[in-house]
Amino acid sequence: MVGNGFLRHFAARTASSDFGFHLSHAISASRIIRISKLLFPARVLNRTLMGKGRLKCPLPALVCFACVAGGVSVHADHSPFPHLWKVPAHSNGMTRAILFTPDGVQLISAGEDGNVRFLRRSDRGLVTNITAHTGRVSVALSKDGSLLASGGADGLLTIWRAADAALLRSFAAHTSAVTSVAFSPDGNAVASGGGLDNQIKIWRVADGQWIRTITGNNRFGIGSVAFSPDGRFVAGSGPELWLLSDGSLVRTLGDSSRDDVKFSVDGSRIIAQQLYTILVYHVVTGLLEGLLPSAIHRPLSAFSPDGRSLISISGPELVWIDFRSRRVITSHCSGLEPCPDSNLYRSIAFDPQMRAVALGTEAGEVVLAELPVWISNIQSSGTNMTIQWQGGTGPFQLQSIRDVTSSNWEDTGPPVTGSTVSVPIDVSATFYRVRDLGQ
Repeated sequence: MVGNGFLRHFAARTASSDFGFHLSHAISASRIIRISKLLFPARVLNRTLMGKGRLKCPLPALVCFACVAGGVSVHADHSPFPHLWKVPAHSNGMTRAILFTPDGVQLISAGEDGNVRFLRRSDRGLVTNITAHTGRVSVALSKDGSLLASGGADGLLTIWRAADAALLRSFAAHTSAVTSVAFSPDGNAVASGGGLDNQIKIWRVADGQWIRTITGNNRFGIGSVAFSPDGRFVAGSGPELWLLSDGSLVRTLGDSSRDDVKFSVDGSRIIAQQLYTILVYHVVTGLLEGLLPSAIHRPLSAFSPDGRSLISISGPELVWIDFRSRRVITSHCSGLEPCPDSNLYRSIAFDPQMRAVALGTEAGEVVLAELPVWISNIQSSGTNMTIQWQGGTGPFQLQSIRDVTSSNWEDTGPPVTGSTVSVPIDVSATFYRVRDLGQ
């Protein structure tokens, strides 16, 4: 049986090795021990675990491992983000914004050509095209997906019914371009960021009535606006934080971040981009908690729906980050060959089912890229262990083996379409892998 002493020895032997796999958890029959995530190659994993043979990994891009009763869980770290499809969506400029509908069935893109396009995820077919504005467009969906807000270079804020793209109301919101829009969590209010006029305006959705104007202090203007998940706060470029109820300033967190301000899923953190960096602030204390370096001067990011991870566009790569530990899960090109230059991606969105990401490109395209499978959580309760993962398309098959030098993996239970399974904790060391049958 592999025990905790093995883990210490293993970490010591592999700390300086070539990168290839992630060591993420130690599991015993009584508890789960979380340790620092290290990276190590398959040959070292095999030599250290069994001392013989070669690790059998016929589908490295599709497999995650979990060793029960005192072992480790690992996953492949060389899996690309294979693109499922790519389609030209906008002419005369880049795809500025990309969204999934809440059910994940459609994608919504907005471009510099003034158009908003609804695309079917299943076959990339065009559902609806809206000529919404002149020039660049920013978009947001209400939480229930029933309403779409768009803002344009023409200074207009427009509300649409998402089901049939019917125009509900449109009004002059700012004297400069509307660079960002966002719905409050309850859908009763919409915020518009006015770019160079340095103003955030709050509007009542039901009748388009202006509620209040918030003036920012960022020297770059308002390039991004976001509501906290509980609806108490509104954040804008800086980042700065205001109370929604009266527009009073709560705190200024910074003064040099303009774009991509957003709240974490639980509302406890604000992230914002700065030159070559993604900043992580604590909402209550206002302290800067972390820096996520980027290879490009204006990185963009998107939270997974469960808040566990963050996808960032960084240089020619997509970087998938465990948000809790700030460690990289995997970092690769999206599967497009040759590897694109650092300016290819200009917008990003996370699939509600956490299976894929949508990307808007410099050339006005929309790309749907699959996430590799990642074991995101392992928990024990009594005599059972629950394994959770993200990524892949599914269905998924949990398989088990006792000797990882063997190729005789056995199916454990039937295939599942979800991303969670529960298995009994074995008294002996057992390895599990999750295969994506959809690939």
